[in-house]
Amino acid sequence: MQDRRSLALEGERLAAVRHVILIATPNLGSTLLSPLRRLLGIFLPNPQERTLRVLDPEIADIRSVITARVVGAQRRSAHAWPVPVTCFYGMQDGVVVEASAKGPFRNIVPVQGDHFSILRPQGDEDPRYKEFVEALLEPAGHDAVYLIDRFEHHVAVAPLDGEQHIPVTHGTTNRIVDTDNVATVTRAVTFSRKNTCRAPFDLRYATRNQGFVRATMSHDNQAYPEEKGRWTDSGLEAVFRFRPKPGETFRLQLEVYKGYDEGHRDVHLHLRRDRYYRAVRIGLDLTKYLAAGWTVSQEPRLHFHAEDPEDHDMCGPRGLGRAVPALTGEPGGTWAWELHDLRQGVIDLKWDVAR
Repeated sequence: MQDRRSLALEGERLAAVRHVILIATPNLGSTLLSPLRRLLGIFLPNPQERTLRVLDPEIADIRSVITARVVGAQRRSAHAWPVPVTCFYGMQDGVVVEASAKGPFRNIVPVQGDHFSILRPQGDEDPRYKEFVEALLEPAGHDAVYLIDRFEHHVAVAPLDGEQHIPVTHGTTNRIVDTDNVATVTRAVTFSRKNTCRAPFDLRYATRNQGFVRATMSHDNQAYPEEKGRWTDSGLEAVFRFRPKPGETFRLQLEVYKGYDEGHRDVHLHLRRDRYYRAVRIGLDLTKYLAAGWTVSQEPRLHFHAEDPEDHDMCGPRGLGRAVPALTGEPGGTWAWELHDLRQGVIDLKWDVAR
């Protein structure tokens, strides 16, 4: 067995593990026939006998490492890695009782059966079979990882009739935005019904070049006063903070002026490391440009980089990631992309239009 120092740097080896399912597993050992097992072990050594002992020191050490660095992990790192664990136990199991099956884990599922019949469901209508299938198809969540069924980012950009002088107000500031484009941007997140992470979640958007954003939120905004104050001061940034609810959709809708000028027709989006995305959908709508007589001079291209450096300044030097083909790319001017089963990453979408 590896010691604690070597295990401290093994976190990333768990990256491929999506979900652990334990069935009638004695996480705290088993008291059934414990004295007899020890006696027999003297004459007939069995490596499993030691692991079944209640409060065995070696097993307790392994359990403490798992509790601290997997169950209690707060982020993905070389030292810890949050992995959800689901424990099944038989309600008639005399070998592994509920407390031992649960051990340090939080997600426990009782099913009918004893230590042996729990693994023998009688057909696909058996509740045991249905519970196992659900655990496989829709894995449990972890308290430190947002479990997201769907994340959507949609941009619809329209040209104005030449450069317009748009009056805007944010806080006590009144100013003019000179722009030839206006966009509607929607960011939405739908949480899995298995999501157990309740930490506040942010949807953010910021523009540049002295543009302006006006935001509408689907729920009460719990952003800090200083974050709300950044929009009041500049009119360039919106922060929507809320506490996730399983199965619910939260949406940030934005009206953006001067967000997609020439030389800035792109989307740069970070998918953070503390999330698991079952589906990410990106949409682009340029129909109003085509209707106004413009052409698409650079076909929209979406690239995905699998690692999120969590710093925008680090994205440029490493270049674009792999190209992702569009699901749709109609002559009418709409495009859509979809990616699945992501744990983090960076998305870059670029295009251009010409008169």
